[in-house]
Amino acid sequence: MKLMVDIGNTSASFTCFQGETVTGRLSLPHGDENSLAKISAFLPGRGIKTFLSSVAPREEEKVRRLLKELGIAPHVFSLEETLPFIPARVDDPSEVGIDLLLDAFGTKEPSAILVDLGTCNKVIYKKDGCFEGVAISPGFRLSYRSIFQNAEKIPDSRVSSRIESVGKNTPDALSSGILLGGSLGLLALVDRLDPKHELPRFLTGGSAAEAVSLFPGFVYDPDLLARGMKRLSESLS
Repeated sequence: MKLMVDIGNTSASFTCFQGETVTGRLSLPHGDENSLAKISAFLPGRGIKTFLSSVAPREEEKVRRLLKELGIAPHVFSLEETLPFIPARVDDPSEVGIDLLLDAFGTKEPSAILVDLGTCNKVIYKKDGCFEGVAISPGFRLSYRSIFQNAEKIPDSRVSSRIESVGKNTPDALSSGILLGGSLGLLALVDRLDPKHELPRFLTGGSAAEAVSLFPGFVYDPDLLARGMKRLSESLS
């Protein structure tokens, strides 16, 4: 059994694998006061092989301290050991977030387009086994928060689950503009990369579950990054 720990910008995700099967998932927002107890209750047992990736160094240190209290010393993936398995054909590979590479490595397809809906929304282009580049925009939740903080006449409102072209109240209007409008923008980018729809398309990320219906033809895999970590752990052994 293996445990994959991904430290993102707003939360830490824990994914357990037994072979190729995901046997457990845990997501902890940064700053959760009960993190130690929750991680301890989540772990299937001692001695589990643990691997960690991170794009948030300060939060990474906190999680590593918690794991140490539980007797776990994870292998921390570095960019240098990842790039040989998923080369980055970009201006400066040292600038690429390891999460982007692991998303791309999570699918065995040599070429694909991946949309990751998280703190930031990412459209990742993978070609011939290489990371070709990414388009990055504010994530849906970040966009909601920005509006509530900067538009005085738009109150901090519940998020609507209804998705219409235009809304007839504030929550629905925000859903139309941010969720629907944002998704259509991402789809336009994808179609520009792959106008003939020849490449497999994948959807992942913490906000993806609420937007699956907006991405027809995409394979939804909430564990894509964790699968990339697992593949990398096997490639390094």
